[in-house]
Amino acid sequence: KIIREFKKYALAQEKELGRFPKTLVFAINDLPHTSHADALVDIINREFARGEGFCKKITGNSDRPLELIRKFRNRQEPSVAVTVDMLSTGVDVPKIENIILLRPIRSRILFVQMLGRGTRLCNDVSPPKNHFTVFDVYGLLDVFKDKVDIAVEPPDKPTRTIAEIVREIENNVDRG
Repeated sequence: KIIREFKKYALAQEKELGRFPKTLVFAINDLPHTSHADALVDIINREFARGEGFCKKITGNSDRPLELIRKFRNRQEPSVAVTVDMLSTGVDVPKIENIILLRPIRSRILFVQMLGRGTRLCNDVSPPKNHFTVFDVYGLLDVFKDKVDIAVEPPDKPTRTIAEIVREIENNVDRG
């Protein structure tokens, strides 16, 4: 059900952006015979029906995980990566526009690191990425809202691009 709901949002996003948004999914585990990560990859690939390359598992148990990370960062596919802990820290994929938290988290530090995967601005896509969306199944944004300095709510005022700001300065527009 969660992936079906995400699919509705992602397809609307794809229509608006003209590309499928890079998505990072955090699973509970990647254990033999009971892998939550493997189950999610199967569900996502089946639900979106875009081929086996669309969604990939990137964990310590993956075949050539560093190569998979490079592909996720630099190529269109995989468009969705499922991980447990491997992509929580130290990996920079600026194109990530969606983070799906499908695992409980008790550590504030881990939570911030996981959200950090979406905080990179990206001008390598058109239109440029200037925000990311978190799909929070466990209510973690509420749990950690007073413990981290990440804005959960959208900005009060509409945001503008740098080009719009420069144009307004050049035209001496008063925002009063």
